[in-house]
Amino acid sequence: MTPATDDSLPVERNSLSHVWLTFWLILAVIFAVVFAWRGLARPDVPLASLKLTGLTPGAKDLSLADLHGRIALVNFWGTWCPPCREEFPHIVAMHGKWRESPNVVIVPVSCGSSGTSENLDELRQETLAFLTHEHAELPVYADPIGATRQAVGDAIGFEGYPTTIVLDRQGIIRGHWVGYVPGYETQMDLLIERILDE
Repeated sequence: MTPATDDSLPVERNSLSHVWLTFWLILAVIFAVVFAWRGLARPDVPLASLKLTGLTPGAKDLSLADLHGRIALVNFWGTWCPPCREEFPHIVAMHGKWRESPNVVIVPVSCGSSGTSENLDELRQETLAFLTHEHAELPVYADPIGATRQAVGDAIGFEGYPTTIVLDRQGIIRGHWVGYVPGYETQMDLLIERILDE
């Protein structure tokens, strides 16, 4: 007589593994939805001020008044920041797409790693070296005393790098993204298109 074996144990382990896999997949979907919602949420908060210094050749100083009547994507990034470097080619591509449009401006703001008070010469050298390495040609700006980042922080909070906001023609923040997740650039572009159609 052959002793009975418990063949149900592998089935139970497989069922338990399936439950955990399903749990983690649902959790990942929830996080993805939350991140997407944060980006596409319309804060509709006015940006009180924007004062940026031209950092690279061809970049002139910018104020909120200079942007009035145009949609602006303002991207705060740093050469020292891995997610910023991952996102950067998409910002360059958006600049290429909208460069000829009189209604849209892409504003990359290079930020140092040491905080809001920055040495402009050092930041300029690091930024130009990075642009050369990436074969990227676009105007880049600086926020040397952090006044614009403070204004963004006062309006919606400033949680880290990269931070991107989209301003409508009246300087109202219509969307913001913190960090970089593949697909954010599509959301940004869709929001710009939507505002253009209003």
